[in-house]
Amino acid sequence: MNKTKEAIYKASVDVFSQSGYTGAAMDEIAERANVAKGTLYYHFKSKEDLFLFVMQTGLGHMIDDAKKVIGKPLAPMDKITELCKSQLRVVRKNENFVKVILSQLFGQEERQRLLRGKLNEYAQLIRECIGELGVEKHTEKETSAAVFGFLGTMVSAAVYSAMTGTQKKDISGLLIQNYLHGIL
Repeated sequence: MNKTKEAIYKASVDVFSQSGYTGAAMDEIAERANVAKGTLYYHFKSKEDLFLFVMQTGLGHMIDDAKKVIGKPLAPMDKITELCKSQLRVVRKNENFVKVILSQLFGQEERQRLLRGKLNEYAQLIRECIGELGVEKHTEKETSAAVFGFLGTMVSAAVYSAMTGTQKKDISGLLIQNYLHGIL
């Protein structure tokens, strides 16, 4: 990605996370990106187009990071552990992007459908990782619940870190223990 688009991406994430989709203004995004409004519209014909770019780029980073971990020659449980650690780092590093994701999960607009589609692509990677554990076969419903439980755990970890100020503390071991074996 070129420097201009990178600046626009970062500014957009900040503005969308602070103002929401509806409250975000292209003028403010251009100002924060330090580009002319015409430059912003040269790259993106509308706020919706810009938002779709932000979703595809941000989720693409998360998916690429997960693929790197999944591609490592590790034992299945180690792979899940590394995936958890990796994704916690991604979530911590991109808290504003996570806020944008959470604000757009529901609804039937194009941007919301795209977001859910990308999250399903991400969830498929987690399904594959869980499938490598070789535990007894589960139904698709059980596997989906486990996958979205994993995603929920990642979001919960981000919220916990933000509320307690423990961003630097590695809580992945505790999360993995709770996720795989329960807290009781």
